[in-house]
Amino acid sequence: MASFTITKRQKANGSYSYRCGIVVKKKSTIIHREYKTFSKKETARTWGIARCSAIEEGEILKKDKVIPIRNLLDLYFNNHELWEKIGRAKQYVIKMLMDCKLIRLKLAKKKERTKYSPPFLTSFYNATQTHKLT
Repeated sequence: MASFTITKRQKANGSYSYRCGIVVKKKSTIIHREYKTFSKKETARTWGIARCSAIEEGEILKKDKVIPIRNLLDLYFNNHELWEKIGRAKQYVIKMLMDCKLIRLKLAKKKERTKYSPPFLTSFYNATQTHKLT
C-alpha cells in the first residue's frame, strides 16, 4: 500500500518548499521510500498521487533495486578508467574489503539473530535495505 505525505519546509531565504514523501509498506514493514521537493504544494500533491498510482499498478517496484556491496566493489574494480584514477590507499582499502568475510556473509533478518549476526550487522542490514539504488 503506497501513501504520500506533504511537508512544508522553510528555506534559508524565507520562502517555502514542499517535500512530498512516498512510503510503501508491506505487513507493516517499509519496503520502499522516496522523497521529492517542489516549489508549489499542488505540484507536490499531483506528483504524489501519480507516483502512488504508478507504484500500486506495479510499474515501479518490479525491479530488484538492491545490489550487494560485493557486486558494487567488483564493478568499481573492473572499470579500469575509475580504478586507475584513484590512489593507492583507496585501491588497498577496496581490495581489503573485497577479501573481507563480512562482505560474503548473508545477513539475517532484523528479528532473527544468530551467532553470525551481532547487533551492528543487523543495523547495517537495515541501513542497506533503506538505501536502495534506483
